[in-house]
Amino acid sequence: MAGQYAGAAATPDGPAWPRQPRFAAGVFVIVLAAAGQAALVGLHTDLALDEPFMANAIAHPADLWPTLVHDNVPLAYGLLLVWSRLFGSSAFALRAFSMAAFGGAAALTGVAARRAGSIRTGWLAALLVACSAPIGLALAATARPYALLALFAAMTLWAAVRADRGPDTASGAALLVLAHLLGLFTHPVFLFASAASALAGALCGRRRRLLAGAPIGAIVVYLAAWGAVLRQTLALPATSWMTRPGIEPLLAGGTSLWGSRNGFVLAGIVLALVAVRGAAVTRLLTRHTAFAGLTAILTIGGTILASQFKPVYFAGRTPILILPAAAMTVAAVIVELGTPTLAGLAAGIVLSASIRYTLQAWRAPDPAPTRASLAEVTARASCGDTILAAGLSYAALTYYAVPAGLRPCVTIQPFPREVRDHPGWLDLSPGFEARLQAAALRDAAALPETGTIWIFTARHGIGMEHGEAIVQQVGHRRRRRETLPLRGTFFDEVAAYGPVR
Repeated sequence: MAGQYAGAAATPDGPAWPRQPRFAAGVFVIVLAAAGQAALVGLHTDLALDEPFMANAIAHPADLWPTLVHDNVPLAYGLLLVWSRLFGSSAFALRAFSMAAFGGAAALTGVAARRAGSIRTGWLAALLVACSAPIGLALAATARPYALLALFAAMTLWAAVRADRGPDTASGAALLVLAHLLGLFTHPVFLFASAASALAGALCGRRRRLLAGAPIGAIVVYLAAWGAVLRQTLALPATSWMTRPGIEPLLAGGTSLWGSRNGFVLAGIVLALVAVRGAAVTRLLTRHTAFAGLTAILTIGGTILASQFKPVYFAGRTPILILPAAAMTVAAVIVELGTPTLAGLAAGIVLSASIRYTLQAWRAPDPAPTRASLAEVTARASCGDTILAAGLSYAALTYYAVPAGLRPCVTIQPFPREVRDHPGWLDLSPGFEARLQAAALRDAAALPETGTIWIFTARHGIGMEHGEAIVQQVGHRRRRRETLPLRGTFFDEVAAYGPVR
């Protein structure tokens, strides 16, 4: 083990920051790889799912305050707004913000692991974040707050290790509180990460009061400053479409960090090393490794437990919270308990998998080509026509209206009307069928009697019920002229209806 710390300034608690630049150079290359892979993943695809809503919202900053109740990610909106003023609001420019955040998450995870262990531990931890496929790279290629969550999760991990080992208690506590506040104001789900960090710090840290008290202090400040808005958000049926997670979503979330096959391979390596090394585990692994591992376990455990009462865990997003801590834990076990050859094998496994994932995503056709589909309808539409966006297709259609050449005399209307206010979710709380039918009857009657009605609807998946309801009501009044098999965000068919009969 002594060879792993060569070039580091020794302290009674282990190695401090290395004096040679090779660690920083290695992390820099890994960060470039993370951002570059994420750029290729999202290079040829339109903004999709929740992304267009966020893009539309920052285009009208004066109206952001009501939006934050429905999409409670205030810091993400603020930072993306500044970013867009500097770099533009194209799909690539908006996603580049997440790419930069993801690269930062890899760097901070590497620095935290380096402080807690060796140079090789830091490199492998950074690489495990940078090569997280599918969840890491997928979310790094989206204009949503999830890569930012990974960044602040990594920042809290780094700040905790620094505070536990550093000489200045006051500055360490302030930095740790700030890191948790940034995460909390990025997304309410970070509450689970902060609570897990506090409990892990109380159990594993040297400065237990500091490691437990700083996250709790941040939670108190967050609830005092933002609790009123959070209560409004919690009162919304924003998670009514989600179900209570069982074992399958939990496994899906876990394997999403590095893929199904590689996830089990890495888990097998970790368990085998712990079993083989036996009593040496407690001597070779630092308490910061235990802190990181326990933080990851408690974070996911907290979201699973809370989801039994109100769903908050989603396998496609929630595990991004634990990516830095999980990467640091896996890297520490493999490097500190294993051999350089085994560490190189682990690095090669995740790197090859991420390259394969990146190339497949880059070569694949856009699964939701909203702009091209809307342009085809635009070429057929006339002044006075109405585009009716059923389900959740409204945000994407409005974002791509100008790039697709849609004239202002062709209006876009949402169905139901309330989807204008919120992204990515529909009210599926009890009684929604009756509310949906009433809304369809009302909105169909309010459509103009002249001109063509172009209904963008989903025959499958999210919003299918809403499309069926409005198509049925419009069909009672008008004759369907044609059906176009066009795809985009939250729609896979466009039905054209003539004037009222």
